[in-house]
Amino acid sequence: QGLILETPNSVMRRVRVSSRTGSPFSVRTERSTTSTPAEQIAMLTGGVKLNIDSPTADGRPDPKALELAADNMVVWTEPTDIDNLAAGAERFQTRDTPLQIYLEGNIVVRQGDTVLRAARGFYDARDKRALMTDAELRVSMAKSDVPLRVRAGRIRQLGEKSFHAQQAWMTGSKFGKPGYRLEANDIFYEERVVNPWVHSNGGWVD
Repeated sequence: QGLILETPNSVMRRVRVSSRTGSPFSVRTERSTTSTPAEQIAMLTGGVKLNIDSPTADGRPDPKALELAADNMVVWTEPTDIDNLAAGAERFQTRDTPLQIYLEGNIVVRQGDTVLRAARGFYDARDKRALMTDAELRVSMAKSDVPLRVRAGRIRQLGEKSFHAQQAWMTGSKFGKPGYRLEANDIFYEERVVNPWVHSNGGWVD
């Protein structure tokens, strides 16, 4: 059941869980008594998708909606917030509520036109930070039909549109084995708004 929002201007976070493959998945939840403050822990196995968004008053899709998919997940949040995460269930939280997710196996994280794939990773939904290993980042580039690919042993998400790849290479090639690539110990990607004062719509993304 949904939560009645008594304060219209409050920003809520909706968390939904579904099967990644169409087959049933397993969920086990417990309350941690060894941490301070106490936490609710959910262990999801068998192929899971976790969708996080903020419903809009007019029903339009949230442009910042986030989808995390993996073979297995462990979720930490405040006690009782996720005491039941059966398929199709949804829970509401304030956006400043802690929500951290460990992911393992065939990870795919999608937000807008950004796709992050990895073998293992950790995602902090409140702070919009992540650490992914054996990872590949794909982002759409302004004025280009070909996405930028960044492959790395480790990719950190530093903010909503900010990433740091370590021991990495990058390419604009579509092929699995690109004909060209640039290698570096550190590669940083960050969207920047160019000339926001001289453009009627607030500049453009570089």
